Amino acid sequence: MNYYSSVLRHSNPLVGFIPSKSYNVFNVVRGYPCISKGLSSTHTSWTSKKRMDSSCGISSLHLDLLSSNNLTLKIGQRGMKIYTRTGDRGTSATFTGTRHPKDHEIFEALGNIDELSAHIGLAREVGCARKHQYCEQLERIQCLLQDAASAIAQVQPLPSGGLSPEETSSDQSSPWPSSGVNASHIQELEAWIDEYSETLPPLRNFILPGGGEAGAGLHVTRAVCRRAERSLVALKPAYALDPNINKYINRLSDFLFTIARYASIADNCKEVIYINPAKPKKAPPCAESQKLTDA
Repeated sequence: MNYYSSVLRHSNPLVGFIPSKSYNVFNVVRGYPCISKGLSSTHTSWTSKKRMDSSCGISSLHLDLLSSNNLTLKIGQRGMKIYTRTGDRGTSATFTGTRHPKDHEIFEALGNIDELSAHIGLAREVGCARKHQYCEQLERIQCLLQDAASAIAQVQPLPSGGLSPEETSSDQSSPWPSSGVNASHIQELEAWIDEYSETLPPLRNFILPGGGEAGAGLHVTRAVCRRAERSLVALKPAYALDPNINKYINRLSDFLFTIARYASIADNCKEVIYINPAKPKKAPPCAESQKLTDA
């Protein structure tokens, strides 16, 4: 039980899907952490039907992943322990059951996706307080990132000299775990970008991060998204990862940049424009310095 608690905590693909009051004891059958399909019918008390149907519920991806390995979820009273001690020596396990050092590229990618989702959550709360229209979109994105993390936690090494995912012919089964992220999600992001862009002034200068609290927070989130993308690219040479994840994260940073501009303008904050500092202007002395000089 502690082993799989560790998997859930460190790889973080399912943490958001475990109900807070339906506690978990795992029966392990084939060495994989899974939850049976009965979960959706037995947990209607903690989530609405609408929530179950959305990407933030227990998605079919997770149900298939979890049920396919013959592991069931039992309902207990004390819950899953937060600490397990299994990682005290600096290693953790993925959904494949393989243990790696915690600085392994898989955990680097998972951690960056987790950090990205956390920043999106903060940006969403700031935006919701200002009643910005992108809040529900950010929540949907967080759900898709959770699905992507599940796939990252299952990646297997590509065989030595084997084909990369892009080189695999369409008539072969995909060598990567299904991520739940598909072309329609990427197109959805592109449609959102186009929609917001129509409301913005043309982009004629470099925009510096800033432009109010909401806009600045989204610029930070965009930068974290770029880092997450770099860590996914680092996985690519050695692991079979769904290429739709990389495409989605790439497009997501564009979306975050666009709504950062939108938030700044909606909040009546001036966008910070890059000005060539080749000829710096001499800054006037501050009032305090002037007082000291006069004294």
